[in-house]
Formats: sequence, structure tokens, C-alpha cells
Amino acid sequence: MNSYCRRNFVVATLVTALGGGAAFAASTPPSESFKVLCEGTNTLPPVYVAYIADGPFERLNVVRDEKSGQLRGRYVPVEQPEIDGICAKGQAVSAAPKPRTADGDQAKVWTEYSLPSSFTIATYYGIIFGNFWVPGDMPSGHEAHLASYNLYGNYFRISTGGAHFVNSMLTQANWTSNHTGMGMIFGGDVAGVGSSGGATCTPFSAVTESWHTLTASSPFSITWRFGQSSNTCSPDFYVDNQTFTVLSGANVQQRSTFYLYNYGSSTPFFQAPIADSTGNAFQPGYAGIAFLVATGVTSLPTSEYWTLSFTNVTQWTQP
Repeated sequence: MNSYCRRNFVVATLVTALGGGAAFAASTPPSESFKVLCEGTNTLPPVYVAYIADGPFERLNVVRDEKSGQLRGRYVPVEQPEIDGICAKGQAVSAAPKPRTADGDQAKVWTEYSLPSSFTIATYYGIIFGNFWVPGDMPSGHEAHLASYNLYGNYFRISTGGAHFVNSMLTQANWTSNHTGMGMIFGGDVAGVGSSGGATCTPFSAVTESWHTLTASSPFSITWRFGQSSNTCSPDFYVDNQTFTVLSGANVQQRSTFYLYNYGSSTPFFQAPIADSTGNAFQPGYAGIAFLVATGVTSLPTSEYWTLSFTNVTQWTQP
């Protein structure tokens, strides 16, 4: 089965699980352009920084509060010597327009405009570069938000500081104070260790997770679907230097799931049960998406190096 047919097959499967009809494609609006800052000598997609017009480059830094478990983040400046240093190491670097809240038609999920089809999240100088947060509103009449991508990593298996990958759907976020969304996470010790209902959850398992909060002072709800009904914890699947395909999705009824595939296969080796994560603080009407690595510390050892690369990235909304 070729990649085009395989992708349509797995997408149809997930759409059936979440409910919904045919997706509607959006044309790309006029926009600022992606900018190539340097070409790489390795084979990895570029690390992206954000920019607005001729302003400074920035990156999204996200840290999980150890007490509350809540993600906190902000855009911080990226200095030119940092970019030059990454380029000197052979890693391609590009710049993408910084996400901005839009109104009306511009607020739909513009895949080509807001999210490149391939990118890399990586550590340099003890900090994380390449996190993506793309805001969006759910178009009228649409209920489901889905994403498909290939994932390939180097040295992430030995990452420290509680580093974990987050792919959040239906997301609304002001990273400094509040966010709501749901999706898939994986990383060392993130999902806990143990067994429930015959399923074993180990480090580098993937699991569905939902976040519900409105303000920094409001009650914060975070749900890992491990040891609960339904238990969505996958096997310990992640292996460095091996490509996996991920298909994830959620709908406005606050149901979410994800499928994991060995690259090139049309049959998932893990299909998460559909999780119902109903919460009173969930904010409907949003279709933002996040691809990011968060940690439990403000900085990692300066010698630490790992990469997570994403290719064939697509996201879309549908009825």
C-alpha cells in the first residue's frame, strides 16, 4: 500500500472512531513567508524560530510546574549567536511567522500557512528550540480536529529533566496563564509505571492527556488516561533512529484517541481506546494545535543533545 493510500486508510479509521464526515480543505491566505536562515548538512528538517516582520527571533519555552502539573510557557528571544551556533553544527534553521490570534475566516486552521510539513525540535545550549504552537478557531459546523505525522528521534530516549513530547488538539492557550486541550504525550516516566486492566504503562509509553484550566488561580485539571477507564497507555514503543507514524484526534465532545504505526504499515500496533475527558473548564470553539517538548526544569545540561523530527505533517478540522 503506497503512502497516499495508507494515510487515507488510517485517517478514515480515526474519523470513524471520533465521528464526523468529509474534511474541507482551506486555501492558503496571503501571509508572511517562511524564511530559511541557514541550510543544514545533516538530514534533519529545519529547527524553526518565530518572528514578526523585522522583529527579533523568538522561541516557545514550556515548563511543567512540578507542584500543579500545569504547563507554563512564554516566547523568549533567540540571540543571533545561538542561531549561528546551531547552523555551525550542521542543523538547518528557518523562521516561521509567530502565531497571532486572528478573527473571522483567518482564524481557521491554515495548515500550509501556520504549520510546515516538516520540522525538528532539538536541544542546544541546554535549551529547547523548535516548539510549535498554532492557534486556530474551529470553523462553523466542524467538530473534529485531527493530525497525522511521521516521528523520528535521536537520543530522546536518554533525555533528562522530565522532557516529554506533547501533541495537543482543540487547543486554546495563553501559555503564561491558561490553556485547555487534549491529545497525546510520551516521554520518560511521564505516564507513570504500573499495570491496570492487564495493560502495562512504562517509561516512553504514549498516553492521552487532557488539560482544563481558565486562569492561573483557577482549579487546574490534568488527566492522564492511565489506570482509568479507558486505559489509553501504549506499550513502551519509542526507539531512537526509528520512524513511527502517529494519527491523533479529538472532538468537541471531548473525546480523543491516537493510533501508533510502524512506518510504512497500514495496521496500527497500538490503538488507544477513545477517552472521554469531559471537564467544565473546556473551552469549545478552538482548534489550535501544539507540537512541543516540555520539561520539569528551566534548563537542561548544556551538553545534552537530542532531536525529535516530524515529517509529512498535516492537520485539519471537519464536521
